[in-house]
Amino acid sequence: VMIKKSSALTTTTSLQTIYTVPNGKRAEWKMLWISNVSGSNGTFDVTYYNKANDTTFAFFDDHTLSAKDFFQIGGEYYEFVTMYEGDYVQISATQPMTAVVSVIEHNDVIQGG
Repeated sequence: VMIKKSSALTTTTSLQTIYTVPNGKRAEWKMLWISNVSGSNGTFDVTYYNKANDTTFAFFDDHTLSAKDFFQIGGEYYEFVTMYEGDYVQISATQPMTAVVSVIEHNDVIQGG
């Protein structure tokens, strides 16, 4: 079973979890959209926690985004990060920004074999 989902939040200066892979699922992280809704330039951080390795990876670290501008990565058919149960994505920013991630969740059980 495949379920398409999006999750959104308004950033703060502390890392916040925008998406966590539920128990018994795996997910394809398809797209990230961040919009700087403030009147000032700012920076954002995006991290990915890999539960199996107990490791956090920085996807973006102090990435600059101009006031009233947006940033998008992914969204094309072959652009995705495979995530597993308990993995999560976190986002923070120096200015108020809105963020959206889109994922496709799958049952983490292979049928018939």
